[in-house]
Amino acid sequence: MGDVKHPELVTSFIDGAFVPPATGGHRLDVINPSTEERQAQLCEADDREVGRAVQAAATAFEQARWHGLPVEQRAAILRRVADLAEQHSAELCYLESLDLGIPTRVAAAMVTARVARNFRFYADSLSQAAERAVRLDDQFQRYVHRDPVGVCGLISPWNAPLMLATSKIAPALAFGNTCVIKPSEYTPLALARFMTLLLEAGVPAGVVNMVNGRGHVTGAALTQHPQVGMLSFTGGGAAGRAIAAAAGQGLKKWDLELGGKSACIISDSADLDAALDGSLLGSPP
Repeated sequence: MGDVKHPELVTSFIDGAFVPPATGGHRLDVINPSTEERQAQLCEADDREVGRAVQAAATAFEQARWHGLPVEQRAAILRRVADLAEQHSAELCYLESLDLGIPTRVAAAMVTARVARNFRFYADSLSQAAERAVRLDDQFQRYVHRDPVGVCGLISPWNAPLMLATSKIAPALAFGNTCVIKPSEYTPLALARFMTLLLEAGVPAGVVNMVNGRGHVTGAALTQHPQVGMLSFTGGGAAGRAIAAAAGQGLKKWDLELGGKSACIISDSADLDAALDGSLLGSPP
């Protein structure tokens, strides 16, 4: 896959385009763990750049560029995203392998299967979503009506970058929201390419935006922004507590996935060496 090109400088994706690097802005190296070589540099988004991304998402929501589309059209766009993910699977897997230092065949299970499945699942859910009406008595009937939150701030981890980022983007879109996604600063390459595929599939400009940087800089600016109405985070407990505190201060909705992963119970009678090999092979990064 040496013919696959990736940017030497990864910048934020705001309102349908990658933004020019800010003069004097902080840059971070993107390292391939398997070779310890620098693959690219990341331009960290400060609070002003995060504000631009949030404003782009808020404007797209206010103008109903996404939730104003008919359900059939939105579902068709989500399915088109899934199709494009499969068509560009080799490229996305290669970029994922550069980020994570893993074989492309391992990345394929996370990219080809899961990313496309994320979008197809939520495309199907659009036509199946049902609201509730409860009759209290002969005089009163209560309705439950669900509306999109608005701008969602999404923060995804490094260990399955594209799969876990799209597991947040797809439901945010399915329920009519716009969003700003912050991937891990260690693994931005595949998601940066995926942003252009979203646009190609027909997701309107400004509906999905991407900012890059460290948690205490870019992540903090995103979680504390007053126009962000919902936060979703996957990662460690310490960061989760900070995000929950920021959400509480702003009365934002929040969703946290924290703690350990891939737990494995090994009995006393097991062959420890074989169990260790099996656990390592059976656990994704």
